[in-house]
Amino acid sequence: MRRCDKSFAGRRWQVLCVIAVLFGSLLVGSIIHTALKAACTTRLTKSLITIKTSADSWSALESEAIHRESQSYQDKELSELKDEDFEDGIAMRTREGYISKYIWDYFQATNACPMKQKLGKERRTGDHGKWICGVKTLLQKPGCIVYSVGSNGLTEFEQDIVHMTPCEVHIFDPTLSLGTQQQLRQVKEFDFHDTGLIAEGVKGNVTAERRFPKLDMQPLSGIMANLGHTWIDVLKVDVEGWEWEVLDSWLTTWDVLPFTQLQVEFHYKRGSGDQAANDDMDQPSAKEMLGILQRMQQRGLRAFNIEPNYWWGNNAAECMEFAFVQVDSLGHMLTSRPQSS
Repeated sequence: MRRCDKSFAGRRWQVLCVIAVLFGSLLVGSIIHTALKAACTTRLTKSLITIKTSADSWSALESEAIHRESQSYQDKELSELKDEDFEDGIAMRTREGYISKYIWDYFQATNACPMKQKLGKERRTGDHGKWICGVKTLLQKPGCIVYSVGSNGLTEFEQDIVHMTPCEVHIFDPTLSLGTQQQLRQVKEFDFHDTGLIAEGVKGNVTAERRFPKLDMQPLSGIMANLGHTWIDVLKVDVEGWEWEVLDSWLTTWDVLPFTQLQVEFHYKRGSGDQAANDDMDQPSAKEMLGILQRMQQRGLRAFNIEPNYWWGNNAAECMEFAFVQVDSLGHMLTSRPQSS
């Protein structure tokens, strides 16, 4: 204030000087306040991110611990199974002849998926709709990719994906009539391909040509390469029994399976004894099916939902809907291919 007195003569100028100093102080205070607020916000955000990351890590570890503890009881029973226990196919019987378990019962939905949701117009148990993990979280990322293999011309599930997420949706089915194919191609919200899924390494050999004459059949690796995709966020597979051969080839071919989620309907087609009803289908035995399910778990596929399909008169034993997420050794969900792979 003394400097102001010397610089400006008269009372009027003194008042103006006081006002100038006050405004200057307020201005400086505002700048300091803004800087402090920014610094505090940055530190708080980092702290919240650290807390969330720690919570997510804890949740993943806890979920994996729960899975391993629950599965250990089933694994103990599995280790005690004998060849004669598979004489009735997928049903395990007691000495008294009662069914104690089906092969599906050795695997439980132990993954604590956040916000799982069933999509599809008819969300009844079993054949209609599919359970998805993280519709409002995992599937909201840019570049999300969804493959739906086997549609039978029904697209309620895929339409829900389109309307609720930014995902790019592809439907694959070479068995539809030309009229249905044309209708699906006219839908702009998703891409339809008259291509079927076959096991890795089978494309082009005599077996494939015998089984699927005049149909465009591709392994998943070929389909992804043709479309320029390296990772699939949701892979829905309903291929009426061919899933076993396909899954077996994936587990043999890839070190890291190229998807985050797998929604698959498992089929057991009972024929004479443990033979497939369809002569063209080399259905594995129940023991071999059990082995594939075990390998899937060993490779990090964790079921977050399991339900029977009641709708085809099979007493909910021969068709089962499984929804999996793929996790790493610490239980963290894989949402992209690890860089080391």
